[in-house]
Amino acid sequence: MDFANGSSEILIDELNKNIQEIKGLEENTLINKLPTIVTINDVQYEIEYDGEVVKLNTLLPEGYVGVEYIEGNGRQNIDLGMKGNNHLVYQIKFLQKEYYGGVTVGVYNWVGNGPYDDQRLFMTGGNLLLDWVHSVRLSKEYDNLLNVVHNYEFGNRYVKDLETNELLLNGSLYETEFETNNNIIIGGAALQVYSLKIFDNGKIVRNMKPCRRTADNKVGMYDLVEDKFYSSNSTTEYIAGNEI
Repeated sequence: MDFANGSSEILIDELNKNIQEIKGLEENTLINKLPTIVTINDVQYEIEYDGEVVKLNTLLPEGYVGVEYIEGNGRQNIDLGMKGNNHLVYQIKFLQKEYYGGVTVGVYNWVGNGPYDDQRLFMTGGNLLLDWVHSVRLSKEYDNLLNVVHNYEFGNRYVKDLETNELLLNGSLYETEFETNNNIIIGGAALQVYSLKIFDNGKIVRNMKPCRRTADNKVGMYDLVEDKFYSSNSTTEYIAGNEI
């Protein structure tokens, strides 16, 4: 069941089958709690007695409209205003339209600032790659990397598919403590980004949602942790997906 696509009517037994998707409710308690408000994929819905579902909001503040994704063509990037370190865990939902040797998300050694300015996930030449520090790389060839929505988690020398729980890349831990010189960025080359979360020692420090600012129609991502809007650092703007 895909609530995010705006289903207007659902059955109670279908709700119970999908109870584990609904945050904050225990199994078999939903029927006794109607009408109720639930949150799925950071979208709030009110479920009425008759099973009607009304979408309330996407947890964004007034003045921002949620969109399905932001899309770049290589001229955009978002600076997240924080450094990389050895304890970060990234969770990103994205689609790569073409192979690109830059960065999907993370820190890239653009100007040779040192060994710790490579902490990036990217795809190129049919391979999924993870650099955790400069010249310490994991890589593996996979079919069907392009034009598929991926939901990945990556951290200290691993990449995991959050949909299947499969370890896609797995290496020995990097033990040396470090902080990068450059900030973490979201890239823009032939890339659609649907969501991004970053955790530092288990604490969420970024929770980025694609959106459009209604005052000037600028497209970017809103961080629910900082209550801050981020847009492209360049004069080229991101393209917005459908409103949600």
